[in-house]
Amino acid sequence: MVCFCKQPAAAIPTFIRPSFSMALPQVPLQMQLAVALPAITPENRLDMQIGAYLGNLNLPTISMPNSGLFQIAPMLALVAGTFPLMDLPALELSLQQMGDTMMTHVWPHLGWLTSLKIGPLLNFALAARLVLDLRALGIDPFDMSYTMPRVSYPGHHFRMSMPMPQLHMARLLLGLPSLFSLTETFQLPTLGDDGSFPGLFSALHRLASVRPPQLGITLPQLTKLALVLNALATIKMAFGDPGLMGAGLAPIRAMMRFWGALPFPMPPMPALALNAQLDALPSLESIQLGEGMVSPSILAPLMGFSMPQIGFLPVANLMLGLSASLQLVLDMDPLDPCALCPFS
Repeated sequence: MVCFCKQPAAAIPTFIRPSFSMALPQVPLQMQLAVALPAITPENRLDMQIGAYLGNLNLPTISMPNSGLFQIAPMLALVAGTFPLMDLPALELSLQQMGDTMMTHVWPHLGWLTSLKIGPLLNFALAARLVLDLRALGIDPFDMSYTMPRVSYPGHHFRMSMPMPQLHMARLLLGLPSLFSLTETFQLPTLGDDGSFPGLFSALHRLASVRPPQLGITLPQLTKLALVLNALATIKMAFGDPGLMGAGLAPIRAMMRFWGALPFPMPPMPALALNAQLDALPSLESIQLGEGMVSPSILAPLMGFSMPQIGFLPVANLMLGLSASLQLVLDMDPLDPCALCPFS
């Protein structure tokens, strides 16, 4: 379970204070384009690779179920690694313990972060994310001798090559491994075997009866806190503690002004729009994994299933995000149950 009492969040104000400055220029399109270029070149186009793979498959006629199960399965699989989904009383108790420790040890110290203006913070976090992505490509964004590569790219290649049926097929195949993991979580027969679907549907309806933890703040407030901490964690990964304290803003501003003055090697907006579509695609490896699982006996029972609303999932996922962001921002050990927790 997630517990916030081992490492009090009181250490955060030593890094970030209400006077924390986020005044940066708008992130240059050139930085975004430099990150996008490798993914949209013909030899690297993920849509072309997936389209070619799906075009050679002889799969049964299937369509994306409208039940929401494929959307909820990855979230449940993530939560299953932390919370006791098979023991509903223990699940409710762990959710409430998580909420109580968050309200006692985190919110009193960090609640003020929700008063930060979200626009400048997200702009800062976007710059940080792009710095990390450029470094992963072997590009030093602070190298003032960098030049944008020359690219000759026909305009029609900025269109997604996959037709809508292939997109549906790719997303469906992506969801199958998460469904299989759920049958393991609930100790059920393998998906498609006798008893697997009735057992899965019964387990999901039982989870729908679990109450979210009672908090002293609203879900939008908790969502904004998680968003702010995630942004701060990204900033720290890119720029270190000086970025969080405002001391490192001058070189960051200079770096962004340098990128903003670089000439564009191609029309940026179509390239960035294509890159966003490619980013939303599942990996070819995930599709291949799902294709090895698909059969009519697996998919048919899913078509008419009505997914129950599992009310605790949004809060549980936000708490997991808070825990991960706090670890990054504070350089502390993972949050574990302390001696006060019934699960220690």
